[in-house]
Amino acid sequence: MGDLNSSVAGRKRDHIRIALGGDVVPPRFRDQFDEVVLIHEALPEVSFSDVDTSIDFLGKKLSAPLLVGAMTGGEAGTDIINANLAEAVEELGLGMGVGSQRPALMDPSVEYTFRIVRDRAPKALLLANLGGSNVFKMKPSEIRRAVEMIGADALEIHLNMLQELVQPEGEPDFRGLEESLDAICDEAGVPVLLKETGSGISMETAKRLEDKKVFGYDIGGAGGTSFAVIEGKRRDDDLALPFFDWGIPTVASLLEVRSVSDKPIIASGGLRNGLDAVKSLVLGATVASMARPLLRPATRSSEDVKRVLITVQKQMRMGMALVNARNVGELRKTKYVLLGSMESWARQRGLVTSAPRRGLARKKSGLGSGALSDPGSGKCTTVAQSFPDFALGYFAYGYRPPPRPEGRGSSSFRHAVTASCANGKPINKSDKFK
Repeated sequence: MGDLNSSVAGRKRDHIRIALGGDVVPPRFRDQFDEVVLIHEALPEVSFSDVDTSIDFLGKKLSAPLLVGAMTGGEAGTDIINANLAEAVEELGLGMGVGSQRPALMDPSVEYTFRIVRDRAPKALLLANLGGSNVFKMKPSEIRRAVEMIGADALEIHLNMLQELVQPEGEPDFRGLEESLDAICDEAGVPVLLKETGSGISMETAKRLEDKKVFGYDIGGAGGTSFAVIEGKRRDDDLALPFFDWGIPTVASLLEVRSVSDKPIIASGGLRNGLDAVKSLVLGATVASMARPLLRPATRSSEDVKRVLITVQKQMRMGMALVNARNVGELRKTKYVLLGSMESWARQRGLVTSAPRRGLARKKSGLGSGALSDPGSGKCTTVAQSFPDFALGYFAYGYRPPPRPEGRGSSSFRHAVTASCANGKPINKSDKFK
């Protein structure tokens, strides 16, 4: 047991060192949120001072739908990081998760690295954390001990098959977890969420779990810190290299899970700022979560963490004001366009209603390409690409475009098309997307 304890502690040190010391975010999905464009409201009926980001989540009132994602704990020095994060979320009225608590269950001498979170954040929303590859093998008393250790409001079970596969000390065996989920939910004494750690959750998985007692999902999509990269840097071979950018991107995972489930969703994986958080809420998230942008500040002080979080919260309020949303409920009605790879993913996975390529598409839905949300169906609608050198990038039900002008590539067509609704009011002017 001593060797195993030492191995776990060593991994914790390695993870923090590697995450702080190099680029652990593969480029493939790094900018995925740039492919989600919210429809701007040029004439909003809202004052910035009136924008209210507060929500109720897991029995706590949050000042914003924003959490600090699980990062660390279980090794000397990690208590400093957790304490700084906890002090910041307590003061700002937010919530946070902690890293896997298995080390503390194995070695009570490191429990303080987790307990300090509740000590510094007596009122904040806190999420406990246990690994999916071993939680179903634990005694009910061990599961409750993890929850009680930080006075948690909920328990996250992290699903990290990719990490376990490439980790030198990995345990890639999840057999028995799914059938044990209901029992774990009963034993935990608090709501239980399933949390991916960078590979995302598909609609097939979410649909299969819909009848389970799990409270919700923390989708942990690809696009943020890659544990394949981190564990790959701990290896002396190239085993992990092909899997550095493996997974379902966060935007796509969010659309997938929301298409089959009404359960709460925490959007995590590659959120960089407050606007990304706003976009995730529009796409269907209940709350947003970020970790990497806060890790380095958390090694310094709680004030540094607070500065980042205050900026993120202000960015969220700015984004809401720009779409005429006074509160989070109104924000969820915002229309959006998917571009590029995210639109392609949504279309290929059946998450959008595809219009025909020619003729009917132009008559019923207008010109251009992209995808726009349909608040009524919970899906977005893709618009056929009628012209190879032009994309209107906007769609609305029931709108009929003006007659097609002469010349596909004419500048008058690119810059003067106006789609009008039934009452004759213009709703959009074309713009060329690269």
